[in-house]
Amino acid sequence: MNEIVEKFKISLIEDGKSPKKIESYIRDAKTLIDFMSDKGLNSIVIYKYFK
Repeated sequence: MNEIVEKFKISLIEDGKSPKKIESYIRDAKTLIDFMSDKGLNSIVIYKYFK
């Protein structure tokens, strides 16, 4: 999952988001990924969701 989050973070930086907004978005993305994993969704499904 770290690869997904890193790609997301890079896209936020490239879009010129503020450091605080990036921090918030990354925290939310990690929370969502944890939730989806707890529900039994595998990494392929999660990756396709964020792609």
